[in-house]
Amino acid sequence: MHKSARSGKLQRFMTDSRKDRSDGEPSEREPEPAKTESVTTPLGPLVGAAHASSAAPKPKAPRSPQDQPRALPASAEERTRELAARKRVAALVSGGLHFKIKREGGRIQGQRGTGSAKLIARLTSKGFSPEVTLDLRGLPTVNARDAIASFVSVHHRRGVKQMSIAFDLPSGEADADTALDLIVAALTLGPAAALVRAFSSARESLGGNAALTVLLI
Repeated sequence: MHKSARSGKLQRFMTDSRKDRSDGEPSEREPEPAKTESVTTPLGPLVGAAHASSAAPKPKAPRSPQDQPRALPASAEERTRELAARKRVAALVSGGLHFKIKREGGRIQGQRGTGSAKLIARLTSKGFSPEVTLDLRGLPTVNARDAIASFVSVHHRRGVKQMSIAFDLPSGEADADTALDLIVAALTLGPAAALVRAFSSARESLGGNAALTVLLI
């Protein structure tokens, strides 16, 4: 009986000592589960942007010079309108003045409006003596208009009333008419027209058909 009582006490002692050791030792913690982060991509804007880029129209490539529309050649009607417009501009520059021009053979005469025939008779008479003479001989025909306009303007301001213009007369009839037409145009169209009263082919002693006598206002 005493032995069983002792063995019972011994077992309780050993059991209590095991509990004390288990209470004093730190217990092992269970490993925490790894954290996982979920990332959600907003598909809405990306899908919309992709749709917009696919729907946007592509810029057109510039046309090459070969693809550009070519200007059509001017028709006869267009050239006629252009010529009429140039004449209107010349008339505006000359103040809208009208010269009555008469041509006979290689000689020419003209006067502003419906002036008296006495003006032409004065220009061709032996008593007409030019105060100044513009010599265009040797000057290219294309420069004649500007030279005449400048000469007339300068001498008109100085009070000159009678003048003459000498020029080269080509041998061919057509060329002679062209040269004369250019000089007459310089006197009747443009700035000089407002200062010219009458003009005529000169008498032989002043150059004949290769010169013009001019009467200024």
